[in-house]
Amino acid sequence: NHDYWYSESRDVPPDIVDFLLESGADYPLSIAILRKDGTRIDNLLRDSPDLATQLNPARQSHLYYAARSGQPEVIEQLLALDADPNMPEDLAPAGRALFAGAEGSQEAIVRLLLEHGADANGGVDSSGSPYSISLNRDPNSAAARSIRELLVSHGAVVPIDALTEDVLRR
Repeated sequence: NHDYWYSESRDVPPDIVDFLLESGADYPLSIAILRKDGTRIDNLLRDSPDLATQLNPARQSHLYYAARSGQPEVIEQLLALDADPNMPEDLAPAGRALFAGAEGSQEAIVRLLLEHGADANGGVDSSGSPYSISLNRDPNSAAARSIRELLVSHGAVVPIDALTEDVLRR
């Protein structure tokens, strides 16, 4: 289970990004989210609130970028503007924000997205479900176990290869 569409090696080197921004380059909401540029996020969403409900040119949601970068406050902001946690994205027919939150053991993000109707079984092509990525990435931490319990309480199906004696006794 690996999100092969994202890799640190595919990112533009930070010094190039910094140079472009210092030279006055404009950048979209997804980049503002990744850079944790709250002022830019606020300005973009104030001027174009419909951005919250759109995919970026890579066909990924802004909720995904906020989940991936661990920003529940930005997720709340996007959800308040009607962002859909289940909006189909490239290689993620039920959205990928919940998957990213589970992958990063971000319990607050997982809870927030589930409370707003995210599909607990919504997987990413070739990378499994939120439950399976949580188990694969972080099998033993308390946060990851709590996330898996939360996912199950919202209807997640436990993959057969993850069934343990403890799970089967419940």
